[in-house]
Amino acid sequence: MNKLFYVKFHRPFGTQAELFLGNDVEQHGEHLIFSAKTFIAEALRDYASDLGEPTKRNSPLPEHADWDSEATPLLDEDGKTKYNHYVGQLGWIHTLSRYDLSVARSMLSKYLSRPRTVHMNMVTHVYGWLRKHPDLGIAMDGRDPIGLPEYDEGLRKSLIGEYDPEPQEVNPYDPEPLGPVYELWGAYDSDWASCEESRRSVSGVIIYLGRTPIFSKSIRQAGLAASSFSAEMAAGRVFVETMLGFRAMLKSMGIRIKDGSRGFGDNLSQVQNVTLHCTTEPHEETSHRDRVPHATVGTSDERG
Repeated sequence: MNKLFYVKFHRPFGTQAELFLGNDVEQHGEHLIFSAKTFIAEALRDYASDLGEPTKRNSPLPEHADWDSEATPLLDEDGKTKYNHYVGQLGWIHTLSRYDLSVARSMLSKYLSRPRTVHMNMVTHVYGWLRKHPDLGIAMDGRDPIGLPEYDEGLRKSLIGEYDPEPQEVNPYDPEPLGPVYELWGAYDSDWASCEESRRSVSGVIIYLGRTPIFSKSIRQAGLAASSFSAEMAAGRVFVETMLGFRAMLKSMGIRIKDGSRGFGDNLSQVQNVTLHCTTEPHEETSHRDRVPHATVGTSDERG
């Protein structure tokens, strides 16, 4: 969200900052590029001076990792302090612009109270990934997304007619929406029973404004999912709640967004069960398909 604050409230004054709330800001053609390369460089120097320079890695996390292994010892108090410090740094780097660290941040945060040597090795692996790719960033591009599946406009209208939603309340203190109208959309997925210790699933959500990713989250689900369908349904709920919050937030900033926000999931059964409301036939197909089904979040109001 710091990127939106820059574009909405800082840049209109005619100046361009090189750093804004920890982000590096660069102009490339028509687009602003936000990255965390300055903060990452400082974090890598901090890590190298303390624990040695990490080896460059080809992925944020190793492909096969035994997160819950008790074969390695618990870290002592000094090691625990360092672990919390460097995981905290990774959390801020992820918040700035490095959404490729979503899963790593979520997994590492699970062990803040009782980290082991294996978990510190995972932190070193993530820093090795940052050392190899310190300059990755996000381009601000508000144009409509391209390459998305076809949208069933008739289904959206039938849903609105079925549920007969009331217009969303408009806060009289919100600024008058100005400028172009943007599409707010996103995608979600789940990793069923991915935790070897608790067998809890993980929900993943990413939100886009136009072609720009503005939010990413990977979070463990509160309960146990008995099937991949249940895990996908829980992830869909997280997506809807997150999207509703962003719609309200952007409107409070005076940013105009389109009526309805599309959400994309890859489990056909889950999407059908939350969109095909008129059918009386059960949906038994729970496998993932090549095409990506989707649903819609949000209703209209008087001020866009």
